[in-house]
Amino acid sequence: WPRESSRHMTYHTPLVTQEDYIEAVASAYRVASDAEASLGGLAEVGVYSPYVVFFEQYLTVLPKAALATLAALAAVFLSVLTLLGSARAAAIVCAVSGGSVVGVLGCMAVFGVRLNALSLVNLVATAGISV
Repeated sequence: WPRESSRHMTYHTPLVTQEDYIEAVASAYRVASDAEASLGGLAEVGVYSPYVVFFEQYLTVLPKAALATLAALAAVFLSVLTLLGSARAAAIVCAVSGGSVVGVLGCMAVFGVRLNALSLVNLVATAGISV
């Protein structure tokens, strides 16, 4: 199957801070989406840059963090409910575990730790370890 391709380059201002890189990745995806729409969906437009691999996670980390944390707390609730047979005890343990997660989020904010894939793993581990 013959496949035609082309490469186009875009430029932006110098990136200094982490927020600059995250905004540049978001802008690159926006430009690619606009280009794909202007072609009527006849071509696929991809984004590549050496830093996209590292900063792409910041575009979706917040919804993933909420989902993963809620899933961990649901697993804690179901585990305690199964082992103890008491919904009240399961709710109390789940609330304490949720409080631990909120405490870790507060410490992250105080010490300036950004929410990323690694800190998300630590949040989920916090929910499990606090049981």
